[in-house]
Amino acid sequence: MSRYELIDERFKLFLKLMWLFFLLDIVIVSLFDDISKFVTVMVIFFIALLIFTWISYLIKSHSWNMYGSITFIYLFLATINIIEPYIVNLLFLLFPVVFSAIFQQLKLVYFSAIISVILQLYFFLKDYEIISVSFEKIDILYFLLFTLLTVLLLSYYLSFTNTLWVKVNRQNEHYSLALKTTQAQFDLIFSQTHDAIALLDKSGHVITVNPAFEKLYQMSKSDIVKKKYTFATRERLYLSVSEVSVYERHDFKSDGSVVEVEVTVSPIYDEDNELIAFSEIIRDVTEKRKQDQYMFQTEKLKLAGEMAAGVAHEIRNPITVLQGFLQLFHEKNHGDQKHTKIMLSELKRMNEIVSEFLVLSKPQAVQQSQFSIKEIIDETLQLFETEALLKGVQLEFQDNSGDLELYGDRNQIKQVIINLLKNACDAMPNGGMVHVEVAAEDQKYISIKVVDNGMGIPSDLLGKIQTPFFTTKEKGTGLGLVITEKIINQHNGELCIQSEEGEGTTVTIYLPYITSPALLKV
Repeated sequence: MSRYELIDERFKLFLKLMWLFFLLDIVIVSLFDDISKFVTVMVIFFIALLIFTWISYLIKSHSWNMYGSITFIYLFLATINIIEPYIVNLLFLLFPVVFSAIFQQLKLVYFSAIISVILQLYFFLKDYEIISVSFEKIDILYFLLFTLLTVLLLSYYLSFTNTLWVKVNRQNEHYSLALKTTQAQFDLIFSQTHDAIALLDKSGHVITVNPAFEKLYQMSKSDIVKKKYTFATRERLYLSVSEVSVYERHDFKSDGSVVEVEVTVSPIYDEDNELIAFSEIIRDVTEKRKQDQYMFQTEKLKLAGEMAAGVAHEIRNPITVLQGFLQLFHEKNHGDQKHTKIMLSELKRMNEIVSEFLVLSKPQAVQQSQFSIKEIIDETLQLFETEALLKGVQLEFQDNSGDLELYGDRNQIKQVIINLLKNACDAMPNGGMVHVEVAAEDQKYISIKVVDNGMGIPSDLLGKIQTPFFTTKEKGTGLGLVITEKIINQHNGELCIQSEEGEGTTVTIYLPYITSPALLKV
């Protein structure tokens, strides 16, 4: 509180005391004296106090509050001494001097002391005959000496308190500025950081969260403050008291989607080292985990490529030799043609696997060009139509792309679509429907969806199907999706697979429909 605010507060206290004194005076006079003798004085005092209060609320001046209140008291005491010239009333002329100290102003004390001395001398000399019965002229010196001592004492007191006031006020300003700076810095960090922050009480209820928390979990602060925190148990929070608590978890957003987060839990203590709360700093690592998974998958592809290169070169020549001799042996019409036919078929399959190894291991010559995705899908569906009819599969195409064009290798993209159509048909041995849909996404990507209503993929296998050499087909190589994903990655795209057992599978490819060849990986 500033000095002027203190003056205003004490002036308000003065007004309240004056009105209280007036009411108490009426009560005391009514009980112990003849009130009729004081009616005039009381009416005058009431009117004067009312006018003074009204003027004070109009003027609203610090100087008026101080000097006006002291002057009002002296006017009241002077009136009392005029009406009742007794020694006891003369003593009350010292009261304003003491009262002036509450405003912590030396000038006001000196002003009050001067008026007190003048009034004491005036009323003592004026009414000496009346008060001389119990008072001698020399006694006025004691009155004045007492007044002087009171002024000196108050002067020392106010000088000391003013020094303390200035010192304390400076410290308060320093601490207030430091506190405001610290608070501003905290508010800035709390509100602007990209990491979600939640403050929790000891019972695990939410005190507050920052905007990043609301954005991450798609929740409003008003919906979770003062409610039980559902993302971590109290045991997990209290674990941070004894050890550094950094861990990962899977949380659910308000829309039901899952977000992977890295959480740092910290206990918060007060100045007495008492635990008062917990803080959670939450970082969304969903994309980081996807990148880690992508890097892991890339490393596996690299390893598979290295293995493929070695295996292909080592076994392709022997396979060719074996296949040549078996073919001659088969053509000479020996009686064991049934078995040689099977052997030739299996050698052919081995040769196909080796060819896929080579596709995986060697950088392919990319024939870059600008082409319409709609045309590619139309061509692929026409090529695949006969095979689909033989398998009892109906093909359906929906184009919402607006005839957007891609930049890349036309044949590689066609190979990707063929691989996906093959997988979709293989998932429906008893026939079914394959729906292909193309649409623009977010003004950056075009999506190609291949949806079947086949058997679907069991959840325990869904995470393995993009692993090299993993297959559920009797004669599969486990490299079809690996090659597909490699081609998509070369085109800065992304492959997403969703499946539900017994319902079917949806494979979505996202490819950028930009026209700058510089953004294409080679």
